[in-house]
Amino acid sequence: MEHLAEPRRTRSRVGLTDTRVKNFKTTGKLYRVWDSHVPGFLLQVTPNGSKSFGVCFQRNNGQKVSATIGTFGAWSTDSAREKAQALRKLHETGHDVRATLKAERSSLTMANLVELWRADYALRLKPSTRESYESIIRTKILPGIGNRLLKDLAYDDIKTLYRKVEAQTPVQANRMAATLSKLFNIAEREGWRTDGSNPCRKLERGREKARKVVFSSTHLQALDSALKTLVEGDELTEANADLIRFITLSGLRRGEAANLTWKDVDLKTGVMRFAEHKTDADGDKLLPLNSHLQDILRRRAEERISRFIFPGRLMDRPFNGFGKVWKRIRETAGLQGFKPHDRSF
Repeated sequence: MEHLAEPRRTRSRVGLTDTRVKNFKTTGKLYRVWDSHVPGFLLQVTPNGSKSFGVCFQRNNGQKVSATIGTFGAWSTDSAREKAQALRKLHETGHDVRATLKAERSSLTMANLVELWRADYALRLKPSTRESYESIIRTKILPGIGNRLLKDLAYDDIKTLYRKVEAQTPVQANRMAATLSKLFNIAEREGWRTDGSNPCRKLERGREKARKVVFSSTHLQALDSALKTLVEGDELTEANADLIRFITLSGLRRGEAANLTWKDVDLKTGVMRFAEHKTDADGDKLLPLNSHLQDILRRRAEERISRFIFPGRLMDRPFNGFGKVWKRIRETAGLQGFKPHDRSF
């Protein structure tokens, strides 16, 4: 949105701060709050509650000039005020503020959009979700279209990139499409692309086939035998072996198990608690600890050297490098194609 609407409301001036901006409520009508420090700098609150910063000046001929800087959240109040001051200087020297903003946005690339996401949006996500997005961005999006101008990216460009990734890893292609769609939504919200121009909307994604793998008792015996062999040969630590056993017997994702701390488990009540998880929108997730899991925890408690149950080389951090360890275990156990949380019931 390049132009700010002209609501009919008495002008009020306050010293805008992040706290004050956050506390402004929707009234069901569009209204503005003018900053008392920088002339022309304002906050606009829409009927649906969205908040954006803008500038408004008057030319020598009396014509008003207004433009949107960006939404609150993507822009802090201080950074938006600094931008307003810079735009005011340009206005006073005869430059066209709207043309300047349009030129800036026309030169923005996908890499610039990723920088905005990292600075203003990524920290709102759970660490595991943020890490997943980062991996897709770093390995697929930036190498493919990082240098492309946002205004030029169209459906055909996204489709070409999607097909290229799909030929290698279909699941990753779908993850990339979902991540790209979120990024383009941010670009529209910030005025970097026109509303409704998200090129991912028309993209037809491939269907993902469900894995049909059953982890039988025979496989479990082969896994346990391989773990013992690797531990005895000093190719695997007992803690890492117990981590694999814990994942296999609990069905937890590797990140959930690796990040378990002693405060997350209660052997007396026989439960483990997760504050961050993917299955529930709100609240902690409680899972029971069967006798096998409790045996593993008691064994680890005898060597308790960290707040993490399965620490890595650095005791204050969870185990990392799971991929190489699991590859070695699979080769020893003859379990190619299996994931550690595949199991039968």
